[in-house]
Amino acid sequence: MCALAFALLAAPAQALEIFTEADANGDPIVYAPGSHEPVSWQACLGSDCRSFQGAIWHPGETAAGTVFTAYAGAEGASVSGWRGRIAAASAPALGGSAVVGGTVWPVAAGWTGGWGGELDDLRVEACKAGTCRTLSAPDWVSGERDGAVVLGPDVAGWSLHVADRRRSRLEVRPQIFISDPGEVPPLNPGPLVAVSPSTDVAAPTVSAPDVKPAAPPLTPGPLVALRKRASRTRSGVVVGSAACAQRCTLRLTVSDGRHRFTRTLSGRGVIALTLARSAKPRRGTLRVKVSANGRAAASARLPF
Repeated sequence: MCALAFALLAAPAQALEIFTEADANGDPIVYAPGSHEPVSWQACLGSDCRSFQGAIWHPGETAAGTVFTAYAGAEGASVSGWRGRIAAASAPALGGSAVVGGTVWPVAAGWTGGWGGELDDLRVEACKAGTCRTLSAPDWVSGERDGAVVLGPDVAGWSLHVADRRRSRLEVRPQIFISDPGEVPPLNPGPLVAVSPSTDVAAPTVSAPDVKPAAPPLTPGPLVALRKRASRTRSGVVVGSAACAQRCTLRLTVSDGRHRFTRTLSGRGVIALTLARSAKPRRGTLRVKVSANGRAAASARLPF
């Protein structure tokens, strides 16, 4: 509110302009900050009109199709397009495989109402014993696009859900750089926050041969998870990820039917299975094969 008051005092004289947002209940907000004259409003649905005096108007629940008109001195301006109170028509969902080593991602809810330009602030959140933390927040974390995250052993036994907050394009945010989604606070359900059903994270299903009692414990091999769809990012074409408890070497092979692309990756922890930026596979279906430490680990056909 203070920032808006400053804008009203500092703005130079200009034609009357109306800005639109929605409040915490999903109802409209209209304001005309550029006028040095007192502002009056009318909100009309056909011949049924309401009036208000002031630069900012929170009219509460308003029928779809209502036209807002602002008057300041000899100037006037109108805005239409209100579609009714914002509400979730369908819940968000968790995509992917909720198993340690698997990849999950948030799927947006279906929304109705608003001005038509609202965005989705999506989170994948993990909860246990009343404590929740954010695993993925693509609307906040630099470099995240689809919000995909590989589940580590630290979330085994936790439950996951997706939260989707419907937000305005004009939302003012602090100018900070966020690289860790854990810095983004979890969301609470509300009129503008829809939450998916919870899904428990399962331990990986691993079949191991019988061993003698005196044999040393087995070291779990790399866990490879391929996406349902390949996607191009700034770092290259991403097809999946691998989780290596110890340093491992991965061989990635991708074919588009005409060209074959290979890449060797090595490291420890979560490794993105990404082709080099110079690789330009054709759109269509990609044949993907991954070997880990010289052994076949995963293969699939992925749409691209």
